[in-house]
Amino acid sequence: MSEDFTREFSRAPLRGRILYGVDTGREGECFHTNLINVSEGGLLIDFLPFTPKSDESVFFYFEMPVIPNLANMSALKIRYISGDDQFFNIVWGKGKIVRSFKSKGELIPLPIQRMAIEFIDIENNQKKVISEYVESFSRNLGLFSDTVTRVIAGEEDRDKLSAIADILGYEKNMELSNLKMKIEHDLKSFEKN
Repeated sequence: MSEDFTREFSRAPLRGRILYGVDTGREGECFHTNLINVSEGGLLIDFLPFTPKSDESVFFYFEMPVIPNLANMSALKIRYISGDDQFFNIVWGKGKIVRSFKSKGELIPLPIQRMAIEFIDIENNQKKVISEYVESFSRNLGLFSDTVTRVIAGEEDRDKLSAIADILGYEKNMELSNLKMKIEHDLKSFEKN
């Protein structure tokens, strides 16, 4: 990323689905696709069944998991928490489609299969839910990274790692070297520049 690029908000990976709708002229038409990440400023989504125009308004709805602070839990308790047992907040609002971002004064297009949604009308309590998610994910990602390192070194068992992976939305059985690279990539998401 360019040295001149500054991110306004930290973002966190968010694996899940989003329901979004645009005014296509056909009443009640909605689409769903994959979430990639979220920040207080917007979302990045992937694999679009319908591609709205740039700057077009969309209404959206998605679930955001409530992630506990895993550092305060015993390994046994972490093992008993699973993605299926998590609580979720529902986030909704209105946004606009963004197909590029500015870097060094230039517009840089996003890959065609991806689309950003910039929030334009979202309630403060919804922003707070997102902010808390990003903060919690960031805290837990550091623990997850340390756990991967300990599993690679033979100091920790794979069960705890699988449980944390499930809670944070990562593949449980991913090869450790690939998982470490994915975590390092995601840790960079929290950098604002």
